Amino acid sequence: MITSAFSAPVIRTGDEHAVSLDVAKQAGFYPADFTLPPCRVDRELVEGEVVTVGDLALTAYETPGHSDGHLSFHFAGSDRTYLLGADLVFWGGKILLQTIHDCRIDAYATSVFKVEKLAFDALLPGHLQISLSGGHDHVKQAANSFRQLGVPPNLL
Repeated sequence: MITSAFSAPVIRTGDEHAVSLDVAKQAGFYPADFTLPPCRVDRELVEGEVVTVGDLALTAYETPGHSDGHLSFHFAGSDRTYLLGADLVFWGGKILLQTIHDCRIDAYATSVFKVEKLAFDALLPGHLQISLSGGHDHVKQAANSFRQLGVPPNLL
């Protein structure tokens, strides 16, 4: 498994509280008997490191806010450039704020501003719609909300 250096100890120990699995179970996102088993971590990533998958070279960016240890990846394909943003920004400039211990609005804004500086065509979020063109516009929408001292619309 590859994860952020920040998250590696949590993954190795299966710390359900550290990943807010206890809260997610209470909210009904997971069954009560679901467990997070400890997992081996083969590589711990920090910002700027590159992960190679086939012919693709994905550059890691530390993007906390939705959660500590969150990573996004920037890479070029054959015909476009991508941001694999996971839970950072979604279609329509939405974000995913949750009432968990490591979801922090100030870090979220900083992370959105960071990836807004990257050039990319396609946005690949962790849920719902992807955007194969104009993906940067969705990040810009979220960044503009933060710039106005507001909060982008929430996905939930």
